[in-house]
Order: sequence, then C-alpha cells, then structure tokens
Amino acid sequence: MRQAGLSLSERALSHQYFIIAITSIVIAILLYVLSEKLDQEFAHAENRQFEFRLAELRAAVLLQEAALVAKDQMALAERFEGANPMEWMEDDTSHYLGEMSLETVEGQAGNWVYDPGRKVIAYKVKTQGFMSGKIKSKPKWLQFKVVALLSKEQGTKVSKGLSLKAVDEIGNPRNVTPLNRE
Repeated sequence: MRQAGLSLSERALSHQYFIIAITSIVIAILLYVLSEKLDQEFAHAENRQFEFRLAELRAAVLLQEAALVAKDQMALAERFEGANPMEWMEDDTSHYLGEMSLETVEGQAGNWVYDPGRKVIAYKVKTQGFMSGKIKSKPKWLQFKVVALLSKEQGTKVSKGLSLKAVDEIGNPRNVTPLNRE
C-alpha cells in the first residue's frame, strides 16, 4: 500500500516531525511572552521597592523636622542640609551599602548608597524598564539630597523645614519623577 511514494510508517513518522516542529514553535513563542512578562514584573517589583524606600527616607526626614519643631530648634535645620537620612532609620536597613563614593560602587544595582562627597543618597537602577520615558538621559544613579527649606522674610533666612529633593548628577533639583507609572 504505497501512496505518494511513502509507506504507512513513513507517513506517520513525517507527521510526528511536523507535530514536534509545531509544538516547538508554540513553546518558543510562549517562552518569549513569559520572559517579557517576567521582565515587566521585575521592573515593577524594583519600582515598588524603590518607592517604598523613598517613602521611608522622606518619612525619616519628616520625623527629623518634627523633632526640630518639638524642640523649637527650626533655626538649626540648615545644619541637616546634605545629611544622610539613613542614619535616622533602623540599623538593619536592607538594600543599603553604606557611605561611599558613587564611583567606587561596581555591580551593586538595586541598592542605595550615601555619597559623603556629594552629600546625596543615591539609588542604582537595576532594570531597564524601571525608568520613565520622560527622562531623556537615563542616569545610573537616582540621587536625592536633604535640603533645608528657607524663607526670605524681611531679608533674613528663616528655616521652614526639611525636605528630601531629587537632584541630577550635578546636584541641581530635578522636576521629573524617575518612576515608571505603567
């Protein structure tokens, strides 16, 4: 029984190869989609971790400001300009490498560092999808600085509080949020 020059066993074998090829293609497509979703989830997880730590740092700065207000020492707020807000938090803080120059940190993406030379607390970005499309040049470090809020009433500087402000690599305030809100 030969049809088209192939025996029954040869036709069954060719069907098996066809099924294996189609199955392999479907699995490859599914793995690609899965890897894309995993990349998105890793970026989302990094984003949430970053947001959480940034909220903790802002809360620590706010608590330091509250301590100054409670002691009626707001005039001393300028002393805290460029301070390390990690010192105001618990000692077992995760994802914090300590005080060191940003240039000396190699391969430690996803961690925070305080640079005493620049007087900034900085986060090293780990995933590509973390950054928003609003920032044209994607910096390696997202930098923040404790600043004293001053008012210029009657020609004198009066401290109004403390804040944690985003700064660029040079130290200028940044107006764009670094977070990817997708």
